[in-house]
Amino acid sequence: MIGDIDRINELESQYNRLQLTRFDLAALTRRIAAGFEALANEKALKLIVEGETVPIQADEDKISQVVTNLLVNAIKFTPADGTIRIQVLREQDKAVFRIQDTGEGISPDDLGKVFERFFMTDPSRSRKLGGKGIGLSIVKSLVQAHGGEITVDSVLGKGTTFTVHLPVKR
Repeated sequence: MIGDIDRINELESQYNRLQLTRFDLAALTRRIAAGFEALANEKALKLIVEGETVPIQADEDKISQVVTNLLVNAIKFTPADGTIRIQVLREQDKAVFRIQDTGEGISPDDLGKVFERFFMTDPSRSRKLGGKGIGLSIVKSLVQAHGGEITVDSVLGKGTTFTVHLPVKR
């Protein structure tokens, strides 16, 4: 566990060094989602990507990590024949990335803790699926390093929605 903490501290300090470039968030999201289509098909998941062109100035590699982590979690926790919907849009001076699934959902008691280091809603199940409870903590750090925010809404047994707001310009 100490090794995990050291690794997270190192990763988070690296995340504060952003390599800003201008890119289209919707195009990035479509590319990442395309890379997960085979995995989604294996689980008989419907993967829907919707979005308009939203140019942003951000660290493309780090935003890729955010999108990838949220998509991997959605695939992991959505049962067969479920749906994952990804939306990219612009709201005033913010780029919005939203990923919604028809997965298990998160209990109201756990909802406020999902971004804490090492927190897992069901540790035995999450470890079986390969989780350590650090992914969402890192996602939150990356989003905040960009001056953005991430929120989560969930209904147990119905699904979860993660929404990321990022400034269009920095």
